[in-house]
Amino acid sequence: MIGIGPADPRYPARLLDLRCPPDPLWLDGDRDASAARAVSIVGTRRMTPYGARVARELASACAEAGIVVVSGLAQGVDSAAHAGALDAHGRTVAVLGAGIASYLADARGRRRRLAYAIRSKGALISEFPPDAPPQRWTFAQRDTTIAALGEVTVVVEAPIGSGALITTVRRVAWDVRSMRCLGRSGWQPPPARTRSSQTGERMR
Repeated sequence: MIGIGPADPRYPARLLDLRCPPDPLWLDGDRDASAARAVSIVGTRRMTPYGARVARELASACAEAGIVVVSGLAQGVDSAAHAGALDAHGRTVAVLGAGIASYLADARGRRRRLAYAIRSKGALISEFPPDAPPQRWTFAQRDTTIAALGEVTVVVEAPIGSGALITTVRRVAWDVRSMRCLGRSGWQPPPARTRSSQTGERMR
């Protein structure tokens, strides 16, 4: 595990779009993964089977194209996206809402196994000290970092008009630390009831 600052050549260039880039940024795993071309894939913790399939298939397709998949290692869509990238033998980056050591100490079961798999085939990233526990506010900052790392953010599944979707769209466009526009785009796949030929909705 290393901590790198914005002046370090290994620091992810897209995070410099933030007015206050994480300093230091803690990284455990492939130091190049967070600097490669990336798509952020996020969504609800209570996904449907359709959401799980879309997250995994989209992440696998990105990985097969050499694009890094970024997500937050939460239950639901996040974990499905990470797993999809790994299934395709690609790289994936998990941005944590706690310190890396704290997360690994507390994680259990499938998420613990997934975290170690990500570390060996991508990277775990956190802007919080290694032993920092998760707090409600740390996830708001974590979400902004996820959006900043990706060239585009895909919200796989979140109810229309829900607080989760609205909040995610705002964080794609804005740096919550300073309310400064990030200039990122957000997309949402069509819901299960629509025809497969329909395109998703561009949210910004």
